[in-house]
Amino acid sequence: VVSLNVLLLFILITLQTSIYFFYYNIYAVLLISIFIVVLFFRWLIFEWFLAKGEGGLGWKIFSAIIEKIYSIFYLLHLYVLLRASEVKDDGINKDNYDQKVNSMEIWTEFCDSLKKSGELIIRNPDLSTRDKAEGMRYLTRLIRGGLENFVENTDVDFPIIRPLPFNVKLGADNPDNYYQFATIDGKYNYKITGNRGTIYYISFGAYEGIHPGHKEKEKGGRAGVVEDEELVLDENNNFEIILSQEDPETFYKSEISIKNNNNNNNKKNNKRNYTWLQLSKNSERLIIRQSYLDRKKEVRADLYIERLPCDEKDIIIPTVLNSKQLVTKLQGTTLFIQGASNQFYNWTTAFSSKPNELNVLDEFVSKAAWADTNIEIFHGYYTFNTVEEVLLISMDKIHYCKYWNFQVNNFWMESLDYDHFDVTINTIGANTYKDDNDSVHIIIHQYLHHNQLPNDSYLQLKDHVNFLTTVGLNHGTMAYRFVRSDIKDIPKPRTTIFSNLTELSQSDLFKKLN
Repeated sequence: VVSLNVLLLFILITLQTSIYFFYYNIYAVLLISIFIVVLFFRWLIFEWFLAKGEGGLGWKIFSAIIEKIYSIFYLLHLYVLLRASEVKDDGINKDNYDQKVNSMEIWTEFCDSLKKSGELIIRNPDLSTRDKAEGMRYLTRLIRGGLENFVENTDVDFPIIRPLPFNVKLGADNPDNYYQFATIDGKYNYKITGNRGTIYYISFGAYEGIHPGHKEKEKGGRAGVVEDEELVLDENNNFEIILSQEDPETFYKSEISIKNNNNNNNKKNNKRNYTWLQLSKNSERLIIRQSYLDRKKEVRADLYIERLPCDEKDIIIPTVLNSKQLVTKLQGTTLFIQGASNQFYNWTTAFSSKPNELNVLDEFVSKAAWADTNIEIFHGYYTFNTVEEVLLISMDKIHYCKYWNFQVNNFWMESLDYDHFDVTINTIGANTYKDDNDSVHIIIHQYLHHNQLPNDSYLQLKDHVNFLTTVGLNHGTMAYRFVRSDIKDIPKPRTTIFSNLTELSQSDLFKKLN
């Protein structure tokens, strides 16, 4: 029995070695578990024989020999694990990546993962044909975003600040935002130079992980963040931001000449000629949010990024694509697609448990989604039983923050078509109801255009409230966003469902308009 045990261990180690060196996959982990089980049974067998006291001197000699043989195999097993780990980490064994490329295995894996992503569309049996059609379009957008983010322009030595591809939407994207991103590495130092422009709000954040939530166990995936008010500007609105783990005072001196820097109220920069954005050792993404109040009038910031040399001997040279990079790029793309789509699907499912309400996400969950800590968002799920039903959302004294917006999204948490329909509203575009609370009221309906609403009620309310459409959707998500609020705890928006607009116009809230 003991001999058979040793034989099994020998076979196990041989298989494990092969799998580690040729496949690098989960089966190796499985075999480790089997190894532990076998180890347990080996101990059990020895204990049984010792308890029985059988075999005399011959058995003791035999067991001692078996123990030595087992020790040798066990040391070999440890060596295999350490050696395989070493090979993977330092990239010595590139044959495995070459094999994945030459055999087209990585391409097959990539296509199979895209096919698997489609299973998300049919997970909820209650989704309509339109929901499924929008879901498939959503996945194509994530594919474009993933390829742009992980296959193209991913050289951390030569990063490029680029916009989110056209119409790639996820996680209740802000219709007023111009999103930009760059791939970085926290072990290096970078410099952003730019001109502030006239856009209303801008923030820079350094994040960890392949997709939102990927590094949620590590400070929510965020390292540092810089807002527009922290930028140190020269007389032409030019600025510099240094991205680094350590204080740039030790290695960087700006050439920008800042006039009247004493008037800059940014204590964090200690009258420097630049702003410091702190990185962590695991920082991988730079995400920039530029927010418009009025797209027709404002000019967004013009930005450029470069990596700074570590020392005089650090010569930054572009890399040439190799098999390991391609494998990593395609795997990163699939992780982004599956990770982001599943995370926000789960959010929608959670919101739907409290329909027609708006609630703040747990801070930990919010940070994990690459959130800006200066932005607080109330998320919700709207649902209507009939075409005539409308949802009223009310908020009092909304002027206490720098900027706010409300938006209607589809089931997949994509903003709706804001270029052609009234699906979002912000600080400057809202009607304020002149009551004691100086409130903002938003009415959500399902018709494509407001003139399809009951005419008398619509005309009575249109100058006092704000009408938004779901563009025919009877369910979906919504978001109320507040940037840089003056108060710590923003009051929860009030929501009320009405059977039709006429009932709403005759409610106590709007009696004085009748």
